[in-house]
Amino acid sequence: MNAKLRAIVVTGTPGTGKTEFSKKLSKKIGYKYLDLNQFLIENGCYTGFDSRRKTYVINVDLGRKMFLEKFKDGKYVVESHISHLIIPKKLVEICFVLRASPYVLIERLRSKMEEDKAIENCSAEILDIVLSEALNEYGPELVCELDTTSESVEKIVDRALRIIKGKEEKKIRIVNWLRLVYERGDLSKFFK
Repeated sequence: MNAKLRAIVVTGTPGTGKTEFSKKLSKKIGYKYLDLNQFLIENGCYTGFDSRRKTYVINVDLGRKMFLEKFKDGKYVVESHISHLIIPKKLVEICFVLRASPYVLIERLRSKMEEDKAIENCSAEILDIVLSEALNEYGPELVCELDTTSESVEKIVDRALRIIKGKEEKKIRIVNWLRLVYERGDLSKFFK
């Protein structure tokens, strides 16, 4: 089933640069780009709308089923903060988890969402939530972190290409945002 379907999964906390990275990577390697959030919403893969967070509550099981029904072949760069929960391991070539310093991330997110939601997302980034989920789903052999804090998207895509080609080693646990925030005495800024 789906033997001809392959995916490079791009995930990370909102604001880490997934969309721009994924679009540029897909062009460089000739894969199709898939905005998984848009696909899931357009196909009704949600259980409701969280009005406080202003976001759809995705039904992961239905999302996975719908993805497998709609996509039978092809090579895709699949991007979403929950792509690692939807795309089955057997289809994954590699999973890139994009990371960003919470100090940079909070500034990126403030322009996109309300303060409470921005802080909630930064807290998730500090606690490695997406990384932990990706490692749980795929294991360390398929997961690679990329820090988007200060490098250009072009440099990050180039690093990803080297990793895909086996010219650079995959790395995980490259950042420790909790230690950084703790050492700066800023826990109360990100955890209410």
